[in-house]
Amino acid sequence: MRQCAEAIAAHPEIGFAAATTGPSNLLVIAACRDVDSLYDFLERGIGDLPGIRQLESAPVIRNSKRVGAARS
Repeated sequence: MRQCAEAIAAHPEIGFAAATTGPSNLLVIAACRDVDSLYDFLERGIGDLPGIRQLESAPVIRNSKRVGAARS
């Protein structure tokens, strides 16, 4: 799993990657330009990596709250 996580984390689209417990072993947050880019990333970017047996995506469709530094 470590090699797979490191390979995923190396992609420029990845903003966050972590090992988890439970039914999923990795949690990854990717920033893709659009739906087509997301599809390409899932299919070719990480879908072909050794160790990936299943992918589940949940695109963000609207933000209700974002935590971070306030803009002035």
